[in-house]
Amino acid sequence: MYNIVIIGSSGHARVIIDAVERENKFRIAGIIDTFIVNTKASLDHDGIMGASSSFAPAVTAGGEVTIKPFAAVLLGANIIHGISTGEHSVVGAGSLVLSNVPDRVVAYGLPARIIRTRQPGEPYLKVKSGFLVCRETVALDK
Repeated sequence: MYNIVIIGSSGHARVIIDAVERENKFRIAGIIDTFIVNTKASLDHDGIMGASSSFAPAVTAGGEVTIKPFAAVLLGANIIHGISTGEHSVVGAGSLVLSNVPDRVVAYGLPARIIRTRQPGEPYLKVKSGFLVCRETVALDK
């Protein structure tokens, strides 16, 4: 019997979990569901996603990339091999990340550079023109 780890615990992942349990060929060694990797986004070999971190659609990350807790990488960003993003940091849409991103910053561009720092509890998206497009990322500091 092989050990497997399943990413996600609801929706489509629940169907997979049920099938795996029925087949009795694999043992579920763990279920990870504390981060988001959206449509057409990828994290290559030996990558690490921290708790409550997220990839928007079409993000591409090379191997050995580390996305620390509460970091958000926005639409279509690319991160090269071996890079790390800091806790509570945001990488802007379409960015090319060539160097490590420190904790609590907003970085974007070609190549990505630090634009500003972020405050504890600051939403990573803002409300504009009456449309609610923000998700509050609140975490207790260490």
